[in-house]
Amino acid sequence: MKNGISIRICALLACAPLLLGSAAARAAAPETIDLSRAAVVCTQDDPIAARGAEILRTEAASRTGIELPAAQGSGITIVIGTEAHLTGSDPAAAALLGKLPPTGADGFKIAFDRAGNRLLVAGHDPRGVIYGAGWLLRKSAMRPGSFLFPYPGGIAQTPAETIRGIDLNPPHPKATDPNDPQTLARFEQSIRELMVFGMNSVGVLRRVPPRYVELLKSYGLDVWLVNFYNGNVYEEEESLNRELAAREKVFKSFPAIDHLCTKSGDPGELDPATFFKVQEREVKLLKKYHPEARVWVVPQHVTRSPEEYFDEFCRRTNEADYIDGVGFGPWTRTPLPELRKKIRPELPIRRFPDIGHLYSSQYPLRNLDLPMAICYGRVAINPSPRAYKHIHNRYKDFVTGFTAYTEGTNDDVNRFVWLVQSWNPSTTAEETMADYGRFFIGPDYEKEFARGVLALEENLDGAVEPKESINGTLEIWKGMESRADAGVMSNPRFQMCLLRAYYDTYVRERYLYEKRLEEEALGILASADRKSLDGAIERARQTLRKARLEPVRPDLRQRIDELYDRIYVTENASWTHEYQKCMLQSQVDAPLNDSPWINRCLAAAQRTKSAKEKQEIVENLLHRKDPGEGGLYFDLGSLETDGIVRSGENWENDPFYLSSPFRNFGVKVNRFTITPRDFEGAAVPSEWLTQAAVYYDQPMRLTFGGLDPNTAYRVKIVYMGSFNSIRGYTVTLTAGEGTPVHGAIAPAQKPIVECSLPGGTVQPDGTVTLTWQCNRGGRGVNVAEIFFIRDDKNGK
Repeated sequence: MKNGISIRICALLACAPLLLGSAAARAAAPETIDLSRAAVVCTQDDPIAARGAEILRTEAASRTGIELPAAQGSGITIVIGTEAHLTGSDPAAAALLGKLPPTGADGFKIAFDRAGNRLLVAGHDPRGVIYGAGWLLRKSAMRPGSFLFPYPGGIAQTPAETIRGIDLNPPHPKATDPNDPQTLARFEQSIRELMVFGMNSVGVLRRVPPRYVELLKSYGLDVWLVNFYNGNVYEEEESLNRELAAREKVFKSFPAIDHLCTKSGDPGELDPATFFKVQEREVKLLKKYHPEARVWVVPQHVTRSPEEYFDEFCRRTNEADYIDGVGFGPWTRTPLPELRKKIRPELPIRRFPDIGHLYSSQYPLRNLDLPMAICYGRVAINPSPRAYKHIHNRYKDFVTGFTAYTEGTNDDVNRFVWLVQSWNPSTTAEETMADYGRFFIGPDYEKEFARGVLALEENLDGAVEPKESINGTLEIWKGMESRADAGVMSNPRFQMCLLRAYYDTYVRERYLYEKRLEEEALGILASADRKSLDGAIERARQTLRKARLEPVRPDLRQRIDELYDRIYVTENASWTHEYQKCMLQSQVDAPLNDSPWINRCLAAAQRTKSAKEKQEIVENLLHRKDPGEGGLYFDLGSLETDGIVRSGENWENDPFYLSSPFRNFGVKVNRFTITPRDFEGAAVPSEWLTQAAVYYDQPMRLTFGGLDPNTAYRVKIVYMGSFNSIRGYTVTLTAGEGTPVHGAIAPAQKPIVECSLPGGTVQPDGTVTLTWQCNRGGRGVNVAEIFFIRDDKNGK
C-alpha cells in the first residue's frame, strides 16, 4: 500500500499549515466579500476547469437569482483556473498564491487579490478547480439578491483520501425513459452537488446507458464499474462464454471505465478458484477497450463463509498480477486492520461502506430501540453524521478512500458526511451539517438545521420510553417549519428531515400509549378469578383494540401522511428515489406492544372449553418471563439488560461488529421489515424480536452473573433470529472452558431448548460463561432469551 500511504501523507502535510491557519481564522471574524456583482472568468481553455466556473455561476444563480457574467466588469472578478495557468503570466497571482502551502491532486487554493480586486480560485489540476469553486459555494451565504463569501484568509486544501466516491446507478429508479432529458438533468444536478462537497468517483452498474458515463467524464469524474458473479452461468464453459460476451459488449459500449470493481458476494457465491478464473478472463476483455482501467476485487461472502474462504481469497489476490486494489465492504469477514496485513503492501484498500441501512447491515445503529426498528424497517431516512464521522476516522489509516453503497435519497446526508470526512477528517459533524444546511436549505437555517439533524440522529440512539428529547427534536423542526417560506417547505431535503421529526415523535407517543394499554389489559387478567376470567379476557382484548379504534395523536399521523405524500408520491417523487423500499408509510401503524402475541394466547383461551386449561393459558401469559424461585431471566436483545458481560470489542473500536456481539432484529430473514412472527408464522413476544448476535462462525461468549454456585440449574434458551432460520444452520453451546451444554441443534426446527447446566461451571463469584457457536462457515448466532431455572431434583 505504499502508493496509498505516500499520497495520504503528502495530502496531510499539505493541509497541516491550513489547519493551523483555519484555527487562527476562526479566532478572528472572517472578512466578508460581497460577490453579488462579481464576474466569473475562467482563464483557460480546459473543459474540466470550465465546469468549475459553470457550477459556480449556475449554483449561485439558483440560490440568489443573480446571473454572474462571464466577462470582467466593474466589480470583483472571480478568476478560475489551474494554479499553473493562473501564475504562468501573472506575477501578482504567482506572488499571492505562492505564499500558500503547496497542494496535491484535486487540491485548490483561494486567495483575495485586493490590489486587482480579484478572488483567485486556483486548482492544483483541472478537477481541483471544481472543488475550489465548490468550497467557495458551500461556505457562502446565498440569499435572493445577495452572495456573501466569508473569506478567512488564504486557503490551501488537498484531500486526505484519493478516492471519494458514491455509487449512483443511474438512471433514476422511477424513470420511465432512461434517455429522457429531465432524467439525465436530474442526474447531472446530483453529481454537481456531490462534487461541491468533494466527490471524484462514481460507481455504476453495467445497465447504465453510455450517455450517463459520457456525462460523468465531462466533469472529470472517475468511473467505477461495479461488478459481481451471481448464478450458475459461470460453471459451464458454454454459458460462461455467453456471459463474457455480454460483458464485452458493455466494455465496448462504455466510453470510459477507470476502475472495474468486482464483488465476490452480496450477490455472488463462487468459490475463490472459480471467481479468479472468471475474473482473469473478464479483465482481458476489459483491457481490449480500456487498457488503463484498474482492477479491484472485494472479498464479500454472505453464506458458507468459513475463515479459510477469505484467507484463500487474499492469497489469490496477492498472486494475481492484474489486480490493482482491494475493497472492504459489507460481508467482508476479515476486519480492516487484519485485511491490511493479509494483502500485499503495494495494493491499496478502498472502503465500500453501506450508508443506507439501520440494521442487518455493515454498520448497524448501536442502540436502536425496537419500536423504531419496527416502524422504520431496514431502509429509512437515516442521517447519522456523528456515527459515520467516527466510523470513517476509526479506520482511515488503512485505506486510500471509499465509494459508498447507497439505497437512494434516504441516506442523502450520509453521502456528504463521508465526502467531507474523506477530504478532511478533522471536520466536525456540526460544521459538515452547517455547510449542508447553508448550501441546500439556506443560510438563515444553517445553525438550526445542523442542530436538528444531529438531534434526529440522537433520537435513534437509546431506549424510546425515557427519551423525552425526541419531543424536543420535533420542536426544533417545528420552529423552522413555522418560519419557512414556500421554497424551503418544498425542498425535499428539508421535508425528509421534517418528516423524520414528526415520525419519531409519533412512534414514541404511540409506543407509550400502547404500552399503557398492554399494562391495563394484563392488569385486568391478573385481577380476575376463575369465575370472572371469561369476562376479563374479553375486556383485555377490548382494551388492546383501543390502539386501533382510539388512536393516539391523530394530528401527528395526519402531518406524517401529508409530508410522506409530498416527498414520495407527488411533489418530490421525481427527486426522492429508493433502490430498496423505504417502509415508513407501510409500517407507521405496526403494533408496538405485545398485542399480537397476547391476542394469540387469549384467542386460544377463548377456544378451549376447559376452565383449568383456560386459567393455565392466562397464567402462562402473565408469568412467561418468570424463572421461578431462585432463578434468573435475561432478555439478551434488550438495551437495558443488566448482569451480562459481552466478550469482544466495544462499538467505538468495532462498529461493524466483526469481533464482538451486537443487537440483531427480527425472527425470519426479511429484507426490509420486522414482523412479530416466528419461523412458522405465529405471533411471538416482543422479546423474541431482538437478540444478542455475532456474525459468521466466530464464538459468542457471554458471562452471566447473580447465580448461586451451590445451586444446580437448568437453562432454557430461545433461539429466535434471522440467522437461525437459514437452512442447514446449527448451533452448539458450551459452558466455562468448553464443557458441553448441548450439541449441534437446528433452531429452525427446535427454537426453544431446555437442558441441564453442567455442575461446576458456575464460578464461586456467581458467574457462568456460556459460549455459542454456529456450524462452520455459517452466517452467525442469534439468542433471544435465556432462563436459569433452579433444578432441585438434581441439586448439589
